[in-house]
Amino acid sequence: MVLVRLRDLGKKVAVVESKGRLGGHTETYTDPVSGGKIDIGVMVWHNSDFVRNYFARFDVPLALANLDTPPGVTGESVDFSTGKVATDYVPANATAGLAAYAAQLAQYPYLVTNPGKLPQPVPADLLLSFGDFVKKYPAVGDSVFIISRFVGGYGNILRLPMLNIFRSFTPGLLQSLQLGFLTTARHDNSELYDKFTTELGKDGFLNSRVVATDRSQPGHVKLIIKTPNGPKLFRAKKLVLTIPPVLNNLYGFDLDQNEISIFKEFKYKSYYAAVLNNSGVPDTLSLGNVGASTPFNLPVLPAAYGISPSRVPGLKAIQIGANDGQYLTEQQALDVVTAEIKRLQAAGTIPKATPGQPAPSFSVFSSHTPFELYLEAKDVAAGLYNRQFELQGKKNTWWTGAAFSTHDSSEIWEYTEGLIKDIAA
Repeated sequence: MVLVRLRDLGKKVAVVESKGRLGGHTETYTDPVSGGKIDIGVMVWHNSDFVRNYFARFDVPLALANLDTPPGVTGESVDFSTGKVATDYVPANATAGLAAYAAQLAQYPYLVTNPGKLPQPVPADLLLSFGDFVKKYPAVGDSVFIISRFVGGYGNILRLPMLNIFRSFTPGLLQSLQLGFLTTARHDNSELYDKFTTELGKDGFLNSRVVATDRSQPGHVKLIIKTPNGPKLFRAKKLVLTIPPVLNNLYGFDLDQNEISIFKEFKYKSYYAAVLNNSGVPDTLSLGNVGASTPFNLPVLPAAYGISPSRVPGLKAIQIGANDGQYLTEQQALDVVTAEIKRLQAAGTIPKATPGQPAPSFSVFSSHTPFELYLEAKDVAAGLYNRQFELQGKKNTWWTGAAFSTHDSSEIWEYTEGLIKDIAA
């Protein structure tokens, strides 16, 4: 988004992307047989004028997203750790829970208006884990399950500092829960980035990465980029980084000790998206994973958060979460899902496999790790959170992305808009 805005302001930009496509977590699988599209990463956007204007810039039509179970499909709440329908599961009163949550969130307007300026000392409630926060404010407990569904990939969200929950489940998201979310009318969320890639032309460097930088001179940045066509030297006035700023991702950047002291403290979660084939789950059935006997009915991880029909018969778009500190290979993720399917079959929740039935497989698999970068409460209390945002503009470098906003494209775009004037100066 930042590069779109800078180009529109007449600035010359170049994009360096390690993958063969732009879009980050916005990914779309195209079924080679039917040509049908399945979005497996970013699914929806906030219902706001900002989002509508951004898509209109690229002539990508939007429509209200339908998050309800489709007609002809039966929804079931199932504990994937046992494979059994959670017959005793009673959904929480999400309306009351979200109202209580919103009242608490409203006490910290600066998390939206000025996210890098926490007061010192940091309010004690922001440093509580989500689990301890709902013990202190029980009415918020009824919001836990629905929040977990919208911040999938956060692992055990009850252990996250409340600061991160508030930054993730924002006023904008609460508003879209009332107004409805937006998705692309042509059911291809990658269309936006495909059009931007075309517009970039030779200024887009895919399958490329930074191998060395020099940010030591005011108003001047030098970078060496490894591209499929060999190394290239770039000279620029400013550098904008959108990648998750963990040290492993920043190899090749001339980080100073201040930057290192901040980024080395980031913790993160693991999250995976895939298209599942040969699941054995009928297209007339949508399964949501709930913990039958866990706090707030949160799923037992690692696990798929659900298995539901996609727009392509027989294929399921799934998201897989893992425990804190647990990182899965593609095969390990498939093993998790395969074991869940066998439990579902054994419990009679889905039909048993027939002789010769192919084993479950992934048509496509994508790791979104590192996901949800966060600082521990002790580091936030020590001022590291504010120091992170004070990096903006230093060494000719600007930072955006989920670590400076949240894992929500709409929120990232609006946060980045607030930087544009200074970046373009």
